Amino acid sequence: MITLKNILIGFSTGIILTLGWFVFIDGQITSHDVFPALHVLPPLFSTLAGILVNLATLEQLNEKTPVKVWTFFWFTVQAVCIGSAIFILSTEYPIDANYPGIALMVSCVLIMFGSILFFVGKSDKNVF
Repeated sequence: MITLKNILIGFSTGIILTLGWFVFIDGQITSHDVFPALHVLPPLFSTLAGILVNLATLEQLNEKTPVKVWTFFWFTVQAVCIGSAIFILSTEYPIDANYPGIALMVSCVLIMFGSILFFVGKSDKNVF
């Protein structure tokens, strides 16, 4: 059943994910250096992990142990993506021109937040 809550969660998740990728692309476009292709991996893997987290529901998470392992693994992958974005920020971008690295980190954080919002929001239970 489609409710107003489901519509709002869907739209807000879409806006957050779009904003995350927009920030990443903006950071790479405004970079003065050549864009290394490996810098796209953290937001890409974070998005993939967000999709795979949302294959499960909160109801399944309360009942089945393999679903708990599944969601834990993919949330861990998202945390590793944030860590790798912080590593790229701290090692490859100097302090005076670090906007592309900050954009990379912010995009991974927004993607993780959006996937958590969608994971919790798609439940039929009133979590909020």
